Amino acid sequence: MKRCLVPVRRFAEVPVLQIDPEFRSLIPPLRPDELAALEASLLAEGCRDALITWQGVLLDGHNRHDLCELHDLDYETSAIEMGSRLEAMIWMLTNQGARRNLTDDQRAMLADDLRERLSKVVAGDLTMREARAEIRKDDRAAKVDRLVSEAMPLSAMEDRLYPVILADPPWRYEHVKTENRAIENHYPTMSLDEIKALDVAALATDDAVLYLWTTSPKLSESLEVLEAWGFRYRTCMVWVKSRIGMGYWARQRHELLLIAVKGAPPTPEPANRPDSVIDAPTTKHSAKPVEAYEIIEKAFPGLPKLELFCRKARSGWTVWGFEAGT
Repeated sequence: MKRCLVPVRRFAEVPVLQIDPEFRSLIPPLRPDELAALEASLLAEGCRDALITWQGVLLDGHNRHDLCELHDLDYETSAIEMGSRLEAMIWMLTNQGARRNLTDDQRAMLADDLRERLSKVVAGDLTMREARAEIRKDDRAAKVDRLVSEAMPLSAMEDRLYPVILADPPWRYEHVKTENRAIENHYPTMSLDEIKALDVAALATDDAVLYLWTTSPKLSESLEVLEAWGFRYRTCMVWVKSRIGMGYWARQRHELLLIAVKGAPPTPEPANRPDSVIDAPTTKHSAKPVEAYEIIEKAFPGLPKLELFCRKARSGWTVWGFEAGT
């Protein structure tokens, strides 16, 4: 494989790199924190690694290219020779695999698997969309395995009991309108049985209240979860979002916050009982409004609080979750 370095200077008379939508779709999107870290690195140190191209088409370095163009930064390209578009795709996907924590044998198996799938695309037995979906599914499964292995077991938190618990389970949706909007493209999910099997009751005091985030399609499953966790449904709140989402029967613009109890916990003081509607803007995917935390804190001031499936720790709360650093 031959490479040729070509320095690219802003405003110089050089060919504009071609961005092939199908090629770009093979690159997993960066999380916001990863993109921010890459941007900070480029601004501080410049673009140290060359962007890889084939016949003028960008194969590797899409995020760096976008940021360099945005901030008017210099970068270099390195051209490689490929025999076909299929070979270029295999190189891209294998290159992504090389960045994972894999052995040489595992990378070889990955390359063989990618070659087989893309060969089916060429033969017409598989569409490119289906091939990408299979690859992403494998990537998601690997991510789930890694996060689960790194996360602290829920049982390790049983040295302390909590009278107030907030949970935002990573519900698994079986049907999505388009693959690139699938829930599992954003974070690893769990099956209903996996969620129900968590011994949340062991973390709660005899008298406790549970706030459980759910969506309309998952309402019946959520009631099963409450029962499995040892809680009884009492009422719910509704978060009205600032933008509309997906849905087959109705496009969703709200989420539900179920309120359930174990034993007989006290209800909030009358002055601290909130409106049942939370009207708050939608932010990044899966993030819940800060108003919900404030409502719970006002309803039960001074009581220890635990958040399960936490994605961003909040002061004063004990947290557990795959993305909470526990």
